[in-house]
Amino acid sequence: MKNCHVVLSLGLLFAVASLISGCAVAKSSPAAPISSEPAKEPVAKQFLRYLYGDDDVEFTKICHASDDGWMLHGAKNANALALINSQRIASKPTGIISGLLGTDLYFVETRDGKVDPAFNLQPIYVMHRQIVLRFVYAALSQNQRMLGELVTDVGKVQIIGPKAASGDMDQYGSIIELMPVLRSSKSADDAKSRTVTYRVPIGDEALVLTLVKDGNRWRIDTSGTVRVPLEFFFR
Repeated sequence: MKNCHVVLSLGLLFAVASLISGCAVAKSSPAAPISSEPAKEPVAKQFLRYLYGDDDVEFTKICHASDDGWMLHGAKNANALALINSQRIASKPTGIISGLLGTDLYFVETRDGKVDPAFNLQPIYVMHRQIVLRFVYAALSQNQRMLGELVTDVGKVQIIGPKAASGDMDQYGSIIELMPVLRSSKSADDAKSRTVTYRVPIGDEALVLTLVKDGNRWRIDTSGTVRVPLEFFFR
């Protein structure tokens, strides 16, 4: 019976020693804390969501400074956003990321961990030029259907001059394509007004046209009367 008591006492001693040893190990090697914060989404993926209308993405946090960044924010496209969320889109600190979203080809350039939107803005500037010159062409040919597609109110377009002969429009089209289109508004002001103003050297004081964005579509603002002098083409 005495021997049994000794065995039990030794067992208790070993148990206490093991407990003390375990506490010492726990104190010397604390467990790594578990972060409750979600993994940060790559800036390229956030930028694509911004392009397709996600209002929760803050352009200034993921992109290098650009007053024209607002031009890139499109109308909300639920299908495209679902595709973006389902794809693994990584970012490089500096470099080009490209791929397909359905039938849309995208390019995203990063520099020092942020998106540089210059590549994405360039097609918009080109499109603005095309809209302005197409408007001049439509006014010269007095094509009401085309004008209606390009302006906010076709009834406010006042054409000064005769209608060009349909057989001459190819020649006139070549001349129009060569015309310079100058952005006359300041980008900081445009960011506030959400408009862009251009000048074309037609008339004595140049033709001034302001573009506005409605969802994904750009149009020439004709909320006020826009006079289009065409004497230049008939000299």
